[in-house]
Amino acid sequence: MAYERRSSYGLLTSRTDEAAGVSLWFKAGVDPVEVARRAGHSPAVLWRFYAKILRGQQTVSNQMIDAALADGA
Repeated sequence: MAYERRSSYGLLTSRTDEAAGVSLWFKAGVDPVEVARRAGHSPAVLWRFYAKILRGQQTVSNQMIDAALADGA
């Protein structure tokens, strides 16, 4: 199933649906550039409108970095 501009209920037709989809993709750990592409935005737009969500991912980001370092990446 393609998730580009879609939710489980169909197309992301409203700003509320879009915000929920973008938030979910961020929380799932999808790269912000890919989230921007799927949402039909530029990365700059995401940083402007979703900065609060992105800032809230520091703990998860730190865990990902620690895991990569532990794996010898």
